[in-house]
Amino acid sequence: MESPATESFIGNHVLDRRIRTTLSNAKITLCELNLTKRIINWSVDDSFHFFEFSKSYDGTFDGYFELIHDDDKDRVANALENLELDRYVTLEHRVMWVDGTYHWLEAIGKLYQQDGMNLLIGTIQDITDRKRLQIEREEWERKHKVIADAAGIIVYDYDISSGNILWSGNVQKILSFSNEEMGDIDRWGDLIHPDDREETFKALEEAQANLGTFEVYYRFMRKNGEYRHIYDKGTFLSKRGKAARMLGMMSDVTELMQSKLALQESENRFKSLMNNLNVGVALYDENLTPKIFNNAAYELLGMSKEAFEGKTVTDPEWNVIDGDGNPMVPDEFPIVQSIKTGETIRQVVMGVYRPTLRDRVWLMVDAEPIWNEFEKIDHVICTYSNFTARKRMEEVLKEKNQQLKITTNEVVRRNERLLEFAQIVSHNLRSPLSSIKGLSELYFSSDLQDRDQSVEYIKDVCDKALETIDDLNQVLKMQQDDRIQSSVVQFDQILDSVSELLKIGLLENNIEIETDFERAPRISYPSVFLESILLNLLSNSIKFTSQTEKPKVIIRTERNADNVVLHFIDNGLGIDLSKYGSDIFSFGKTFHDNKNSKGVGLFLVKNQIRAMGDEITVESEVNKGTTFKIVFKNQYE
Repeated sequence: MESPATESFIGNHVLDRRIRTTLSNAKITLCELNLTKRIINWSVDDSFHFFEFSKSYDGTFDGYFELIHDDDKDRVANALENLELDRYVTLEHRVMWVDGTYHWLEAIGKLYQQDGMNLLIGTIQDITDRKRLQIEREEWERKHKVIADAAGIIVYDYDISSGNILWSGNVQKILSFSNEEMGDIDRWGDLIHPDDREETFKALEEAQANLGTFEVYYRFMRKNGEYRHIYDKGTFLSKRGKAARMLGMMSDVTELMQSKLALQESENRFKSLMNNLNVGVALYDENLTPKIFNNAAYELLGMSKEAFEGKTVTDPEWNVIDGDGNPMVPDEFPIVQSIKTGETIRQVVMGVYRPTLRDRVWLMVDAEPIWNEFEKIDHVICTYSNFTARKRMEEVLKEKNQQLKITTNEVVRRNERLLEFAQIVSHNLRSPLSSIKGLSELYFSSDLQDRDQSVEYIKDVCDKALETIDDLNQVLKMQQDDRIQSSVVQFDQILDSVSELLKIGLLENNIEIETDFERAPRISYPSVFLESILLNLLSNSIKFTSQTEKPKVIIRTERNADNVVLHFIDNGLGIDLSKYGSDIFSFGKTFHDNKNSKGVGLFLVKNQIRAMGDEITVESEVNKGTTFKIVFKNQYE
């Protein structure tokens, strides 16, 4: 843009070449503002071409004023209205460039009067770059101060070469001095507590030598002589390999330090109290390692303080067992459970092996979690007492109770055997007595020539009855001696004895008995039990014979590994198991209309078989017959 034609000192003066070069390099031009005529005379040298005013600029002051930013117009107008002769004025303002952007210009000049006109003569320089940096720094400082104020801290910038410190933030509130009163590094150092000064400066000197960071605590004296605890953290910035500046922040941590001191005092009192207890108390961290503990904590475990200090709860050397003597896995330990569940675990009995003493101590253990402000478990406090004496007493009591239980069970068992014996006597004598009664009736109704045979029959039945009574007496004696003797018995011999007792019933009902004992001819068993079992089963077959089929009983045995299995099969009336299956071995239960049926036989069979630890099952179909299967266990060859 061509500079407007002027008639002035500025417009016509030919500047020295060196001055023009300097002005051009600094983006400075000379100007003369004629306030009376309201025109501007610009330098005619090349420096003016740095000012790219809008093309609408007409060279007048009013035209120039229109290009000034609206936010700056009032300030520029006020400054021009209040000019004083021979006094310099500096005006920073923004002017619109030809591309529509605003550039910062700095006008410096002095007011003269010449030929009755007021002239403001000086320079104008483009300071846009400088101003941008200034604005950015001011904005940064503003934000920095806001942050420092909000955080309640002090921020400082220490220039090592000059010794000056630039302070910002809560200086007055924390240190009680203004920024100016704080002064340089020496002033700051003088106010540090004498006992803390050497250590503080040593930390700073090491950080400076290493161009690193530092973190120190010290006491600082306020105006009133009060000392406050200060936390100071900062770093050193280098220039050409040497520390040039120290940047840092300070905060008042007096309350925090007082809390720490109070906590330390509390911990000391707590330790003193714990050490006077005969109960182990230990504070465990999240790694299950004891951090704070009393003397009893390691003494109860037979350890030294040093050995206990580094030993975790889950160390396998503890070889922990529960109250029943079963191994405990770490997840079952009270401390581990307390951490996992967040709950207090109480009164867990643990048997802990003591490696040093090579014995086991019983402990009653409690574990309680300790939460921090973030609702997380920081520690678990564990207390435990020596439970060994009580555990031994419990074991003695448990043994006594067990003995009492055994005795009680034995009394019950003996009563059951007495009842069973009475039932056996009643039931087993019923058949021979019935036979005697029947033979007696036969005797009196027979001819004289047949009576001798009846007497022989009666004699045989009486002999068998006496044998049964002798066997029952032997059983009673065995029960009183708390044992039932087994002996090797032959199935065919026992069956012959039973058949003799039931001879009349077998003859009257014309019952055929088929046997097969070849695969398992004998077993080890109380003979009276086996006789009673076969007697009751065969007696039932006599009572409930078929009305349409010729009565038949099949008895056979077989071996199945170490067991002997007896099959007792008849083709009698059968039993409706859908109705009576659950009651078939119950006492006093009958399933047919028979005046001689008492519901005792199968009950006795079941109990005798169960008493020996064996099994009996039944299959039956109405009007087709019944099959009993008896498994005699542990019958080794």
